[in-house]
Order: sequence, then C-alpha cells, then structure tokens
Amino acid sequence: MTIGDQEAALVPLPAHLRSGAVPHSPTPSLVEPGFAELERGIDWRRVWGAVRRFKWLILSVTVLGTAAGVVAARFAKPEYLAQATIWIDQADREENRRDADRGPIRSGHLLEPEAWVDLLQSYVVLDQVVRDQRLFLRVLVPADKAVLATLRVAERYRPGVFRLTVDSVGQSYTLANADGVTLERGAVGDSIGARLGLLWAPKREQLPPGRRIRFSVATVRDAARGLEAALDVRTDPQGNFLHP
Repeated sequence: MTIGDQEAALVPLPAHLRSGAVPHSPTPSLVEPGFAELERGIDWRRVWGAVRRFKWLILSVTVLGTAAGVVAARFAKPEYLAQATIWIDQADREENRRDADRGPIRSGHLLEPEAWVDLLQSYVVLDQVVRDQRLFLRVLVPADKAVLATLRVAERYRPGVFRLTVDSVGQSYTLANADGVTLERGAVGDSIGARLGLLWAPKREQLPPGRRIRFSVATVRDAARGLEAALDVRTDPQGNFLHP
C-alpha cells in the first residue's frame, strides 16, 4: 500500500455513507415559478406601473385609432342588407290545373309561384322602387343628406353630377355640372333644377351663405339595374314563401 492510499483510508466517511442510507432531497414543487403569483390574483401595482410607463404610447394609439375610425365613417360608403319573407296565398297547383281544363270560362287565379320571382325582378316593379326610395340619388358628403332629403325627379330629367353653390350673402344660388358649367341660377328659397327635371325646394335656412353641396343623380333604369344585381330572390319548394 502506498502512502497516498494510506492517507485516503484514514479519512473518515460521512455518516450517511457509512450507514448506506440515501441522502434526503426535498420534494420538487409541482407548481412552476410564476403560477403561484397568478393564483394570488393580478398585481395591480405592476399593471398601473406599466400603464404609467407606456402612457404616451397608449394615448397615441388611442388617438390614431379614433381618428382612423372617424375618417373611415365619413368617407366609407355604408352597405345594408335587408331580408324579408312574403307569403303568397296561392291555391293548390292541382286545383289550378283542374280549373284550366274546365273550358274557356273559368275563375281567374294569381300567377304561378315561379312567376312571382319574375314579377319582383321586372323593371315595372324595380323602377317604382327606385323612385319611391330615391335610389337614383347619391349624396357625396354625408352632411348634405338633410338638405337633399326632399329631392325628387320628374318623369324626364337630366342625370349627372351637380354642384350647388350659394353666394356670400345667401341671396342666390348657382347650379353647375361636374365640369363647372353653370346650368341654372336662381334665388335661395325657390325650386332648384326645375329646368333639369329636378323637383327640389330646400328651405332658406338650409342654404346659408357660402354653402356648397355636391350630389349625383343617375337614371332610374341604371339604378334599377343595380338594385336587380343586388337582389337575391328565392322561393320555397311549395311555392308559398318568397324570400327577397
């Protein structure tokens, strides 16, 4: 045995190694760090500190988002979706066929269920809807809707883009087209655009000095075509319900 071996043999071993026992180690926690804080609730002091630290960034994002929403609401064209269900009080088809076989003299009956779709999409109906709902009119600035709320058109009228300008004293107006060519002049309070087929007489208080209004008027048939393209009409298998 060497001198190094003798020195190693003289070093006493720890008690747990001499007895053969396994050293005790603490049981690992089943909860990961950070979860205990969540169980205790939100630390509002840290939240408030973060808000104070980034207050200018939060304020800038809020202001920019609000401004973007206002601009989008002012210039974006709103689109609406309307749905309806129409009940067609139609006699049974077999009964209609029996009536048709009785001879030239028989009681009249309404259209076949499929023909109601064609009737609804016909220009006889669509043209009248365009006139009643004033779908031929397009208001270019939302603030001018109240002034143009009474505008109608005659049976024959001139379509186009128009610009109405009131003078600096609020006594007279000038109606021009999109190119700036004067089409009509008159006194504020009188009918506007009568020679063009426009039926429009806004009140004097609606046309203050310097007021400018831009609007466009399409033909009834062009507006009816647009309405027809946006109209989706279906019938149920029994032909009693019409879904426009």
